[in-house]
Amino acid sequence: SHTWFWNLIQNDFKNGNIDLDGCIRLLEKMQINFDEDHLKHIFKKTIDKHTGDIISMEDFRAIYRALVHRPEFEELFKAYSIDGNILPDGQLLKFLAKEQFQTEANETTALEIIMKYEPIDEVRKRRQLSFEGFIRYMNSDECSIFKNQHKSIYQDMTQPLCDYFISSSHNTYLIADQLMGPSHLWGYTSALLKGCRCLEIDCWDGHNNEPIVYHGHTLTSKIPFRSVIHVIDKYAFMSSPYPLVLSLENHCSPKQQEVMATCMKTVLGDKLLSAPLGGQVEMTRLPSPEALKFKVLIKNKKVGTLEQSMLRMEEDYVGEAEEVSDSEGPSDEDYPEDASLVRPRSPSKRKGDRRSSPPPQKKSKGRKTKIALALSDLVVYTKSQKFVGFEHSLRYQKCWENNSIGESQARKLARVSGNFF
Repeated sequence: SHTWFWNLIQNDFKNGNIDLDGCIRLLEKMQINFDEDHLKHIFKKTIDKHTGDIISMEDFRAIYRALVHRPEFEELFKAYSIDGNILPDGQLLKFLAKEQFQTEANETTALEIIMKYEPIDEVRKRRQLSFEGFIRYMNSDECSIFKNQHKSIYQDMTQPLCDYFISSSHNTYLIADQLMGPSHLWGYTSALLKGCRCLEIDCWDGHNNEPIVYHGHTLTSKIPFRSVIHVIDKYAFMSSPYPLVLSLENHCSPKQQEVMATCMKTVLGDKLLSAPLGGQVEMTRLPSPEALKFKVLIKNKKVGTLEQSMLRMEEDYVGEAEEVSDSEGPSDEDYPEDASLVRPRSPSKRKGDRRSSPPPQKKSKGRKTKIALALSDLVVYTKSQKFVGFEHSLRYQKCWENNSIGESQARKLARVSGNFF
């Protein structure tokens, strides 16, 4: 009998049929977990069958069954139920032992489940479980494949930032293909709501001195850089409190780079990390994700040192820019397939102090790029630095300098210098 169901919902229909909001409230009152987008889809399919945007009690029952009654649950229930309608405590124990591997479960265990999850009073009094109770138990945390303690942060988040894998997004602004698809702010919203902690922003000069974001040299649509930053400000820490890295693929002129810097400082405010924590410019290790909670970090090329940036903080340097090399080291093609990226050290070479000057490199084939000081000085712990080689990194690279390594080069590194890689 479904009398219990009608008794439960009839008060919500006493003034007539209900709309989507009423449906949501009723499901929440029934303590039914649901995905709102899925519910909206089912609700729309229901009202499409008749005119108007409200549903009857019978419609609600159909929606409820579509959300809650899963065929795999029904198959399991009938496998242990004597009559297909009820699961006595003895049969529930068999289910717990065989399917849930709760070999230590006893009558008390079964009774606790029945008392907690069975919604029908007369069934609960008989120490039995109906299909409705079975569904509620199967959807509960007790049956979750995930450990409850892992729903909150359980890892040690006090190690240096570089010790962690970072959930990252490539071409975040694209929501379709990379050649002709639309660029959309939803790309950033969606990535942030999923907990992504590194977003990519491809920045290009736009009209009226307003930078734009799109996949350069393609037919993808364009969105304003300013709008992207406003979305990031709104959603940056909605799903995670840990630092967010904005990886700028910067193709803008110095003039529009200054616009970018001003926009980020104005919109992000205190969220934007613009100076080392505690003013510490000499460091051998990065701060931890815990120390950088609720901070936005800018990843871009940088002019000079952290100390020089700190000294410029009180100065007026609007309109100033300096050149940095687009390729501080060799490209993928500069590494032959069988070449080692770590030079063997002979005993005679170990005696001298070679830190005074970097090892000779192939002459850079790249061009120089101008970086506005206003943007450069926002780069603190995530300076973009081209990878030269393992020996060079071990000897000269600072902890706040980040390498981006292409897939073909990474394959070479793994093949010829696997231990170092």
